[in-house]
Amino acid sequence: MSDRKDLEFGLTALQLKLLSREQLLVAVSEWFNEMNIAGLVPGHAARDLERVLLDLRLLKPSEANSVHESLRSRASGQEPVLDPATREALFQLSPPAEVRVWLRGMSRPAPAPSFKPRPRDERYEFREEIARGGLGRVLDALDRDLGRDVAVKLTLDGLRADDVERFVREARLTAQLDHPNIVPVYDFGVRPRAGGGEEYYLCMKRIRGMDLELLITGLRLGDAALAEKFTRGRLLAVFQDVCLGIAYAHSKGVIHRDLKPPNVMVGEFGETLIVDWGLAKEMGKPEPHFGAAGPRVERTTAPAPDATQLTLAGDVLGTPTFMAPEQFEGRLEDIDARSDVYALGSILYSIVALRPAFLADEVGAIGDVLRSGRLRPPSAVSRAAEPVPPELDAVCLRAMAYRREDRFQSALELHDEIQRFLEGSRELERRRRAARERSAEGLRQLARYRELDGEIQARQNDVERLQKALGNYGPADRKRPIWDAQESVKVLREDRIDAYTKAGAEFGQALVADPACAEALAGMCELQLEKYLEAEAVRDDDEMQLRWNILAHHDRQGTFAARLDAPGRLLLRTWTRPCDCLRPVKEPGWRVEFGEAWTVPWRDGRARPGEALRDEDLPVPKVLVSPRGTYWGHGAKFRASRCRSQSTRRKTVGLSRAPRGCSARRRSRTSSCPRAPGSARSSRPRPSFPPASRSGSTGPAGRRTTSRSIGKAKCLQDSQSFPGANFPTAESNPAAVRE
Repeated sequence: MSDRKDLEFGLTALQLKLLSREQLLVAVSEWFNEMNIAGLVPGHAARDLERVLLDLRLLKPSEANSVHESLRSRASGQEPVLDPATREALFQLSPPAEVRVWLRGMSRPAPAPSFKPRPRDERYEFREEIARGGLGRVLDALDRDLGRDVAVKLTLDGLRADDVERFVREARLTAQLDHPNIVPVYDFGVRPRAGGGEEYYLCMKRIRGMDLELLITGLRLGDAALAEKFTRGRLLAVFQDVCLGIAYAHSKGVIHRDLKPPNVMVGEFGETLIVDWGLAKEMGKPEPHFGAAGPRVERTTAPAPDATQLTLAGDVLGTPTFMAPEQFEGRLEDIDARSDVYALGSILYSIVALRPAFLADEVGAIGDVLRSGRLRPPSAVSRAAEPVPPELDAVCLRAMAYRREDRFQSALELHDEIQRFLEGSRELERRRRAARERSAEGLRQLARYRELDGEIQARQNDVERLQKALGNYGPADRKRPIWDAQESVKVLREDRIDAYTKAGAEFGQALVADPACAEALAGMCELQLEKYLEAEAVRDDDEMQLRWNILAHHDRQGTFAARLDAPGRLLLRTWTRPCDCLRPVKEPGWRVEFGEAWTVPWRDGRARPGEALRDEDLPVPKVLVSPRGTYWGHGAKFRASRCRSQSTRRKTVGLSRAPRGCSARRRSRTSSCPRAPGSARSSRPRPSFPPASRSGSTGPAGRRTTSRSIGKAKCLQDSQSFPGANFPTAESNPAAVRE
């Protein structure tokens, strides 16, 4: 490596910030010394600069490789950058002649910069028009000097001097407000007009997006894409940005005086910018003079139909449907920061209701409505799909109060109020989400509970089938399948109880998180309904009443009560014909006696005398009738023998309840019934009757009846105790026929 290349290596390392200048000078000094010694002592070889740097541990091998990579990638003829101070320091180290010549050659002046600013009339390349107002038009443009897209506002032709002054004031005031939510000013000046003369221009940031008015209109018309992107929470965040921008302007002593949705731009990437400061005013300073034709401070009359978006000039500065009462009524001395707060409240009203507080045809009544406190809350006129919370109603009405003292006293206070609402909403949404998740788990447990009910029933049927097949008695190995099946039923019952407990716990925790969670309330009602029906099946009145009370507590819509009540009308009709079976028995010797032991199996709705008792049977006492050949009860045998053939000589003792088709007359009756055919069970627990009672009773017609019989009849209403024997005689029975 030549001496020049060695030094170029060191200067490149310095340029890459791998060395400090002092380190480089130390290494170069030692390198120059070794080169001088090599010239005086034959056979002495000097190290190159790279080796000196490595030996002094001023450079690592990996860093040396980076320097070589930089030297290889450098264009041919391109030299490293050398500042004058470093150059002078190297000269003081007495470099060799070759290096000295090279260092002198690097002292040539730096090339002139390639950038040349364009004249003002050539700097901007104008494109299509974006918007137009009372003072100027806004064009999309390209800044040729900086190569960026901008928005340029140009004054209109034929403006009066006071209008031009307003334009200049807007530029100056906006330039003073350096805030992320206020549109920044890039340039301002005068340029030649294409048709002759001059025009003022104001260069600002180009905002890609839409204004808040177009956004609200799209949401009101049901734009699905906008509704998905701009939720109410997102719109309230946009409103908070506007509050912060206005609060900053107020801190600088500037009030906007024309706040409205069209003057709020919402960018594609979440930026919010307040634009159009043409009516802004510096607080504490007199109203600027606009000449004889300037705006008069008086109340406007008959506004134009589109006055909701019109900035009035010549009467009162501002937009009628969004300006504060003191501004609308021309009380110039009362306009302050709270006037902007009123306008912010009007914007908030439009956001939550998707329509302004006042329409164009209501402008004339704004003052009277506000003075009388008859401003309708957003919830009363809202066109939004979701309801307006009362908290937002209160915020809007306070911000739009007629008296300045009754409003929020600053834009920052209004911002904080919205923040508190959003924080409460987020916490509420979190609790609702947790409640929905717990309710979903509860419903899964409820489904498992019902599924296990079917499995238990199927397994219980298997147990009964095994018991019938294997019998009640036998060796242990023969009874093992029954025991295993019974154990599996026990396990399933425990799992079912566990599923019910978990479902109840999940629904309960969901209601703790959100007491109004519809899913949790319905799930809790389903649980109680299951237990209610189980209690009804076994006629447990206390349990039915308990479950009914719990269900009624959670059934806030009355849905489950309606399912249980199921009110309706039931039409009862019977067709009758004459029959001797209801005539009193005349033979005094006929009687019925019950045995003391309950040894007869009751199965499938009737007694089975002569058959052995089984585990599932309900035992009843043996019935003894006399004389021989007499039958107790009004059963199928009686109907076949007595009603169908008058010549049959079978003797029967009948019950108080006549069979179908065997009453003494035809009756038709319509009555209210707590449960219509095919409907759900009654909502009120019904009294249950014991399956057996050995006491007799006398019916309404003097007939003696009993609640335990082959027909399993129930006690008659208003029955009276029969004195004497504990069994019915032939005289007290409804019918008797000899065989």
